Amino acid sequence: MIESPSENNDSNHHDEPNTDDFTDDFDDPILDHLRWDETALPTDDDIVAFVENSTTTLTKKDIASHFKVKGANRTALKATLRRLENTGKITINAKRIRPVNTLPPVTVLSITTIDEHGDLKAIPVEQDVMALGDPIIYISGNNTSTRRRHHNKAPAVGDRVLARLERVGKNTYEASVIRVLTTQQDPTIVGIYSKDEDGTFIIPTDKKDRNVYVVVESDSFNPKHGDIVVAVPTKQKRRYYAPKQARIREIIGDMNDPRAFSLIAIHKNAIPV
Repeated sequence: MIESPSENNDSNHHDEPNTDDFTDDFDDPILDHLRWDETALPTDDDIVAFVENSTTTLTKKDIASHFKVKGANRTALKATLRRLENTGKITINAKRIRPVNTLPPVTVLSITTIDEHGDLKAIPVEQDVMALGDPIIYISGNNTSTRRRHHNKAPAVGDRVLARLERVGKNTYEASVIRVLTTQQDPTIVGIYSKDEDGTFIIPTDKKDRNVYVVVESDSFNPKHGDIVVAVPTKQKRRYYAPKQARIREIIGDMNDPRAFSLIAIHKNAIPV
């Protein structure tokens, strides 16, 4: 008896290789010819948690070593890392792996203020601080050897610096200055916070600055009408006649406080108290 074509297909079906052991998430055809032990691979959540909890940038070798991934499993791990990058769960740049919405290990900073302990604080120049969750960046005081090597001056408020960052907390960094790039006028604004039916504004105390800045709202501060604030101008698309914007960095007192003029002078001249 001659078998029908459908019966032939059914009989040949059992000869096809079983692909159930391979994950569908990898789009690299080369991996289809490799077998790996999935039980020896970390889960996506394990990898993301390890990257987020690390205070230093990682390499693929670091992750493989931490999870004890060996042999052909390393190729599968690389594919997993590519997938996590493509889905926005981790960031890979120059073979360095870090959490999303974190600063790169080397970047340009603008030094903005001196805090009550006399430490310099900075903001990133090339990244969107709002997208990064308003990171806290301290300038390390141990930059003597670097300055001597580059014949460079000590960083100060208003300078732009190239710095190497170390993540010391979830959104806190310590920056070691590699080089002072430019010495600029202090970018911070000391002004009076004003709120009315048209919105919220900062009116600078410096008479030379005739701008009125629209406040970019932040959950970190809740100023009252008449408070003295320190703010930093924000980047915005170039629009003619559009008001400038600023983000509040600190609330330093009330305008009705008898010490108001002293507080303004202290912060405007970056005098540590």
